[in-house]
Amino acid sequence: MSFWDESFFNYFVPDLNEEPPVVYSYGTIDLNAEPNADVGFYSQASYGFVYDDCKQSYTEEGYEEKPGASNVNWETKEEFITEEALVGWVKSRAVDNAYIVVKRRTKKSKTTGSVIKVWLMCDRGGEHNSIAILRRSGSKKIGCPFQLVGLYNEVRESWKLQVINDNHNHEPAQNLEGHPYVRRFTQDEEDLIENLTERHMDPRNILSSIKKHNPANVSIPRDVYNLQHKLKNKKKFGDTPMQVLENVLHSQRYVYYTREDPETNVVEDIFFCHPKSYCWWRAFPHVLMMDATYRTNQYRLPFIQIVGMTSTHQTFSIAHAFISKERVTPPNSHSWCQSTWV
Repeated sequence: MSFWDESFFNYFVPDLNEEPPVVYSYGTIDLNAEPNADVGFYSQASYGFVYDDCKQSYTEEGYEEKPGASNVNWETKEEFITEEALVGWVKSRAVDNAYIVVKRRTKKSKTTGSVIKVWLMCDRGGEHNSIAILRRSGSKKIGCPFQLVGLYNEVRESWKLQVINDNHNHEPAQNLEGHPYVRRFTQDEEDLIENLTERHMDPRNILSSIKKHNPANVSIPRDVYNLQHKLKNKKKFGDTPMQVLENVLHSQRYVYYTREDPETNVVEDIFFCHPKSYCWWRAFPHVLMMDATYRTNQYRLPFIQIVGMTSTHQTFSIAHAFISKERVTPPNSHSWCQSTWV
């Protein structure tokens, strides 16, 4: 008996050229049909396929978003002393239920000029009218009807909340990190970020410290970067970049030298060194390297970096210099940096 004989096996070997006895059913698509153009936000163009195995037919004719109940009772008899207290109470309660409520508009008194009425709405309320020309812009606004109104009672000198519509046409947010309002820092957190930034702490560690003090914080590293950029712009308001640099060098006790144009008295080159870097160089003076990068910074200026090396072959920065141009006539920029450093 040969190994390839049919009787060698304990089961029947089917003929692969024959049609299978069982008719398998798959989802069939008519490629000649026109695709459905009326689709929803979460849908793609469909050809209307049918599941034969499930004995169910499903034709995708467009996605209709179901209204989502907020499950929050906004009716309250509580009176608030200030507008900020009322708005803060509403926003905090909305966030606890994974919704975001923002101010829509306010109305001021004609006599006193103070706010007497405030409209609050869901951040997904309203309609977005795109004015983009080059590319199509998107929006998270889907016309959510949720709306509350805060009214000021001049007799009682307090605020009351009035419910206009407490229903949403969308589900609660799964992740609040996508909402800029929720990611805002409090004033105490902004002060902490400013203090830690001055101590040269890494933004990632700053965010970890904030989340350690406030586990409910949902900010992301980009929020820390944006706030640091805002604080830097606030400090240098009204000053030129050169004035800001000299103020920093002077306040941080840097050793720095400048070279001016003899005719215009304009600073063309500046060389600076941190005191700690100078101490490192005094400890490891055997290797000194100069590296020049050309217009890789935002000011498009040639930048020279002087680097040293420790006994364990680790590099460290010694000094830096911004130069306005490469001088052909002596002393050129590199010679000036070397003579200044030595």
